[in-house]
Amino acid sequence: MSMPTVLPPELVFAARALRKGPGFTLAAATSLALAIGANTAIFSVAKQLLFERLDVPNASNLRLLTSTDASFSYPMYEQLRAQNQVLGDLLAFHATAVNATVGDNAERVLAHEVSGNYCKSAHFL
Repeated sequence: MSMPTVLPPELVFAARALRKGPGFTLAAATSLALAIGANTAIFSVAKQLLFERLDVPNASNLRLLTSTDASFSYPMYEQLRAQNQVLGDLLAFHATAVNATVGDNAERVLAHEVSGNYCKSAHFL
């Protein structure tokens, strides 16, 4: 089979144009390689700094247990914590929207309700 019967005509034309201008082809390939490499490096650093780095000891040992049940209550957490024989400790948190008022200005903000052992067990204190 010849190339024109296998590939669409646009690709055949692009291949011919790249073959006729090796300098342009080299410049385009180099530009693409540098752009992809720089993008990968920048996002690898950003991912490490912004998303994966926790300033707590043994961060790799942390686990997040979630519940799809909306009725997961604080007494249920206390019972799980009291019966825990596997994990080092259990922490509880819940994100909720609250009104924050400063002077005469009220604004809706995101707040986290946490268990009493949250800061100590997460080594924030």
